Amino acid sequence: MATLAQPSGLAIDGETLYWVDPESSALRRVPAGGDGDVETLVGTGLFDYGDRDGRGKQAQLQHPQGVALLDDALYVADTYNHRIRVYEPISKEVGTAAGSERGWSDGVAGTVKFDEPGGLSGAGGLLYIADTNNHLVRVYNPADGSVSTLTLTNLSAIAGGDARAGDEGRPSVAARGAGSDQSAGDHFRSSGVPPQRFGAFEAGPGDIERLGG
Repeated sequence: MATLAQPSGLAIDGETLYWVDPESSALRRVPAGGDGDVETLVGTGLFDYGDRDGRGKQAQLQHPQGVALLDDALYVADTYNHRIRVYEPISKEVGTAAGSERGWSDGVAGTVKFDEPGGLSGAGGLLYIADTNNHLVRVYNPADGSVSTLTLTNLSAIAGGDARAGDEGRPSVAARGAGSDQSAGDHFRSSGVPPQRFGAFEAGPGDIERLGG
């Protein structure tokens, strides 16, 4: 019987269910129907972690907390390494899509900085990243490798007028990334501003709507 270690983040392609196990720094999968063995794609054991690209179990992650499918690739939020990894199911290769050291900066691929990225969601050819400790939503564009910060236009209103400007130059109203053409009908959920309140925002420039709290 397979054992899990704090499973977090789920992605499904209709046939296979993927998730990450933070405590074993692993990427795993199982047939979506429930009949079949759990397979570890990346990771070698409990508390065994690192920071390395490579093929299959030669690669190493550190406490990943998010996973998403986008355009036949599997993206992993390598949380404690402050990177976004990409796993190619056919070749089994793991590479770094974006990220370098801990911090905050937009840019391209290895020039980008995150601070413990967590939840991931893919839509319209773009990957949306909950940059947890920066209190931001970031946008990765696989077409050119760029990372930008999603526009949220009414943070002050949704926070009851007490939204603060970001530290170390982080914007309270951020510049939206180029190359994103999501329609006004595409919505995502946010739970970071402020605590205990939830909102929905459009993938393009627009207002956050409080849904509860």
